[in-house]
Amino acid sequence: LLHFEPLVTVEEDYAFLLGVCAACRSDFSLIGTDVGLYFYKGDASNTYDRRGLPSLSVQRRLNASRQFIEARRHLLPLAPAVQRQLGIEKPERGLTIRTYLGMQDSESA
Repeated sequence: LLHFEPLVTVEEDYAFLLGVCAACRSDFSLIGTDVGLYFYKGDASNTYDRRGLPSLSVQRRLNASRQFIEARRHLLPLAPAVQRQLGIEKPERGLTIRTYLGMQDSESA
């Protein structure tokens, strides 16, 4: 089930995208196409000003979000269709994003 994780308030769109790309074949051919609206909250609870150093509270939210995203990489299995799109001829049950990325890292080394 795809959903936005309510506890992730920074980079939540990336966390959501991981779930989409793990479950559905994706090619990003329409990357420049608008598909929705993004609303910045006036209280900066869902964004931060990237021009300067983030405040301590924003840094904490960023760290928590990045830890959540890394955990998702370790837990989200790639669907068989996604694995085939990535060139895996015999999809492996339970192959996660992180395991696949580790395979790619070792092949390029």
